[in-house]
Amino acid sequence: MNRRTIIVLILIVFSILLTSEHFTQDNKSTLNQSPDKKTVILKNSSFWVSAYLPSWELNIPGTTGNYGQLPIANIDWTAFTHVIMFAASANTNGTLSYGNLLPSRRKPFNIIARSNGRPVILAIGGAGGEGWGEACSPANINTFLKSVLAELDTSQYDGIDLDIEPFRNTGTINDTTRVGPFIRRLYDSLQVRRQYLDPTKKPLLTTAILPGWAGEWWAKHEHLFDQINIMTYDMAQSLGWGVDRTWHNNAIYGPQPPTGTNLYYTTIQTRWLDQMYKRGGKNRGKYGIGVDFNGTLYRGGTVLSDVTKGVHQPKQRWATTPTFTWDYDFDVMFATYLDTATAATKRYDTEAQAAYLSILSNDGNPANEVKLSYTDSTQIHRIIQYARDSSMGGVILWNIGEAYLPSKYPNRDRMLQFVKTAVNLSAQGVKPKIKGSIYYDKNSDRIQNLNEPLMSGWTVKLTGDATLSALTDTEGKYSFDSIPIGSYRISLESKPPWQLTQPSSQGYYDVIISSNTDSIVRDFGLFAINVAEVNYSGGWNLVSMPVKLHDTNTKNVFPTAISSSFGFSVNYTIVNNLEYGKGYFTKFSSPQRLFFAGDIFLIDTVEVNEGWNLIGSVSEEVPVSNILISPPGNITSTFWYFNQRYQKADTIKPGYGYWVKFSEPGLIILNTNNF
Repeated sequence: MNRRTIIVLILIVFSILLTSEHFTQDNKSTLNQSPDKKTVILKNSSFWVSAYLPSWELNIPGTTGNYGQLPIANIDWTAFTHVIMFAASANTNGTLSYGNLLPSRRKPFNIIARSNGRPVILAIGGAGGEGWGEACSPANINTFLKSVLAELDTSQYDGIDLDIEPFRNTGTINDTTRVGPFIRRLYDSLQVRRQYLDPTKKPLLTTAILPGWAGEWWAKHEHLFDQINIMTYDMAQSLGWGVDRTWHNNAIYGPQPPTGTNLYYTTIQTRWLDQMYKRGGKNRGKYGIGVDFNGTLYRGGTVLSDVTKGVHQPKQRWATTPTFTWDYDFDVMFATYLDTATAATKRYDTEAQAAYLSILSNDGNPANEVKLSYTDSTQIHRIIQYARDSSMGGVILWNIGEAYLPSKYPNRDRMLQFVKTAVNLSAQGVKPKIKGSIYYDKNSDRIQNLNEPLMSGWTVKLTGDATLSALTDTEGKYSFDSIPIGSYRISLESKPPWQLTQPSSQGYYDVIISSNTDSIVRDFGLFAINVAEVNYSGGWNLVSMPVKLHDTNTKNVFPTAISSSFGFSVNYTIVNNLEYGKGYFTKFSSPQRLFFAGDIFLIDTVEVNEGWNLIGSVSEEVPVSNILISPPGNITSTFWYFNQRYQKADTIKPGYGYWVKFSEPGLIILNTNNF
């Protein structure tokens, strides 16, 4: 037996010891929302979970430059399919530099990873990797290719990950003309090599990109890659966002971008569906999206709408700039904020599907107020389910080293375990859920009878081991999908004068999700007097208030609208609060059946201007022939309503708006007692 064989055997024995019962005691703690570690993501899973591990976060006993807090003995190898060791860097002369990734940490780690059935991919690059263009220049490309392949062979990596930030296609150096040829040559060179983990396979070629960096090039060359992972995080910092308002770090969805410049609501959806695939991508299974364990912190500054407060909510525009920390390490923000955060400060943006912490101190000092964007277990479930539902290939994790908590905390790798749970549930097609409906309890008997309709636009709140809210859809139903195992309280957002009839005791439900197959149904009944029912069509509608409401804010009056409400006075203007007697344009995604409860008003006097006016209604129908005009003869048109097209109206009906034209300013008197 030669010396080399002895060394290899020692390393294999060492790896077995490191993963034995003795060395993994720290990982035996029970997780509230995770399965035990016997649940395995299969090695040959078609859905990849590629975990980035910066070398400086890794603790390998006995190696040089060893100051990482993640012990190699405590890595749960079953929680991911690939590990990407971060990182070597491209030098401008075509050589590689390694930083903390020293020779004593490379091959030994790779052997241990392979003994646990996981391929190791070497990441080359990272943020600020401007040396790529020079390294791939005609003078240096051969040296660079040899450097990469030599490291692949020497340290026995199973693939190469190209992290080219930025991948430039403008300016004096066009990376598509320099780095592009290098990538094609690297691909060809890998075809004659084999993985060390599985010699029947060729080495992997992966990349981490932003679609905004020469996205068309990546889409055109997707056939060269095993994984093209879109870095769908750092959204508050990149792609033009974050210049004057707050946003999320790892949001799935975003609203329509507002008008103006540098106001792009970046989300997983816009980085994937609205960019990469539209740039020519054909095979969704080649692409992955990101789960970022780190976050984004805004602290202080002053809110533009209220300079006495610091920023503390998403989409808040600031008057003075807050302190901004991007790529805020999970272990640091956990110790600083999340470990002691109260339920009152934990929020979930249901539109964006993103968790955040909102701290509003109200002590008169805006510097003490915080908006922290972070990733929780619910968001991890939804990101992974989004990838599954979109037929994507997998996800990348940034990064399992910084997400590993210091020894004083239990469940130190909890974030990785959340991923493991979510991937396994999504693979099984299992989505624990809480669902139900909201109905108009007309007779207040706490039972939904056949003639009692369901109501859309009600906000249902879920608090407990996850904090969520949902809006009842056009059929009056709500659903919380992919709920982590845990205890929850379900309640309704109050809307006076509506009164809750079901549940009748405390006004909320307490429920427990105890298994992956739980599907819990909880309905709510509501009663009010003086209820107006109005049916609107899908698309644009002319609307008004049919009763006097407790709250006239447009978002609360028409919560299911997909547009602002527009009033008219010479020009169209967006309104935040509705006025009685006036009409408005509002858009719905589909037909709506809305219920309004409040005080009845049967008479209203509406001021009108010269020209066209948009008027509203009262609580009962008023025939056009009974409307009083002052001064008489001032009206110069019929009344028009809108239902897919403009039509003449013979009656003013509650809840709708109408166009009418006048020759001079005057009054319209709507009076149900005139006939």
